Amino acid sequence: LSIFSVMVIGMTSTALSVMKGQRKAFSLQTVQEASRYTLESMIKEIRMGVVNSANGTGLSSLDVTNSDGENITYQFINNKIQRNGQDLSSDNVTLTGSFYVRKSAFPNRALVSIVMKIETKEVKTEERSELYIQNSITSRSN
Repeated sequence: LSIFSVMVIGMTSTALSVMKGQRKAFSLQTVQEASRYTLESMIKEIRMGVVNSANGTGLSSLDVTNSDGENITYQFINNKIQRNGQDLSSDNVTLTGSFYVRKSAFPNRALVSIVMKIETKEVKTEERSELYIQNSITSRSN
């Protein structure tokens, strides 16, 4: 009977560990998907557009004129990133970050660096995932 009890306890703890690992993996997947979508959307528009923001570090917003001539403002606000006031990031994550803009006279290109921290909104600390991302984009238009 004692051997059976030990085996049941061992199997139960193994099953619980697998479930925790699965939840953590799902949390990491959520963070990666949210970051990929957000970055890809912004990078294309910045690369093909004109950066209107002045030189600066730690900026909370970035002004761009896209290839269609539309003025776009990206802004980190309320743990989200917004594009012209509309949430670009998922509701499943909190997202904070800043923009770094460097414009040079020659070859007259703007370099934009985006620094972000993306974290899931899990209640349990051990199931939360966070990801730090930095990406630099050179505008082709200015």
